[in-house]
Amino acid sequence: MKNFFIVRHAKSSWSELGLSDIERPLNKRGKHDAPKMAEYLKENLGVNIDYVIASPAVRAQKTAGYFYSQFQPTKALDTRRDIYFGDVDDYFEILKSLDSDIFNVLLVGHNPLITLFVNHYGKIDLENIPTCGVSHFETNAESWNDLTLENVNLLNIYLPKKLFY
Repeated sequence: MKNFFIVRHAKSSWSELGLSDIERPLNKRGKHDAPKMAEYLKENLGVNIDYVIASPAVRAQKTAGYFYSQFQPTKALDTRRDIYFGDVDDYFEILKSLDSDIFNVLLVGHNPLITLFVNHYGKIDLENIPTCGVSHFETNAESWNDLTLENVNLLNIYLPKKLFY
């Protein structure tokens, strides 16, 4: 089985006026939730993340960094602009392009695309995936290129407010 995790970046700060959207950092809660969520997944899922891909936005990069530090994948942290500017199909195309030696991948991105992706490929209807929410999918596809809507299953959604508060 292959697993992929779709993560909405942790809570960001709006306190620094004049910063562009891509420059916004994490706020205090974001700096708390991201490492806690990474630690929780490492300790409770029984899988190791082989590859982490993130949007170039500062808040997504920082969130991804916490997961990267916790799992220590052999591949370098990858930054993809289409996770910041793209659409649901772009996320799926990124997954379909992965090398066969990758079994567990984590993508860190933004709403509304995260919620749209989870609703479409998870075959559910959620109003919102909150910040630092992690959606865990699996597929029995032989290769990432064989990924389809039909062979993707949403296993769980992990939310910081339900786990830590």
